[in-house]
Amino acid sequence: MEKGKTKKIAMFGGTFNPVHQAHLFLAREFQKLLGLDRVLLVPANIPPHKMAKHLATAGQRMEMCRLAAKEPYMTVSSVEVEREGKSYTADTLRELEERYPDARLYLITGADMFLTLQKWYDYPGIISRAVICAAPRITANLPVLRAQGERIRRDGGMAVVLEKV
Repeated sequence: MEKGKTKKIAMFGGTFNPVHQAHLFLAREFQKLLGLDRVLLVPANIPPHKMAKHLATAGQRMEMCRLAAKEPYMTVSSVEVEREGKSYTADTLRELEERYPDARLYLITGADMFLTLQKWYDYPGIISRAVICAAPRITANLPVLRAQGERIRRDGGMAVVLEKV
């Protein structure tokens, strides 16, 4: 563990419309692999990458996450819902850094989001605050994810790619 860092906390943000077994699988696998103390499921208030037209309300998606978060290390965070407006990962990580100053932050993403990370709002802020974690939907995508992990490392960040699906 890094000096001064006492806990490992992962942010797993998303629309969660609905939360499903693949989300929970990723949370479990990264918790085991990295020895995470806590995985925060963070439903987006207004997801910037999705149309809000066909979404359950933020409150309904929060409740779905609460019902799904059965593992002792899983917690649902309302940080993005409370902030209102569009939900940007960089802002959420900044806020989590303030809430958990002694924690090492991790960001769990799906493969599709992981591959677009350089286009996200404040990409440099994201990779400076959190270790980026992703898993492929199918093993054939592993080389592409590994290459993206290398790009993130070249940009000064850290990335972990889950090898099993």
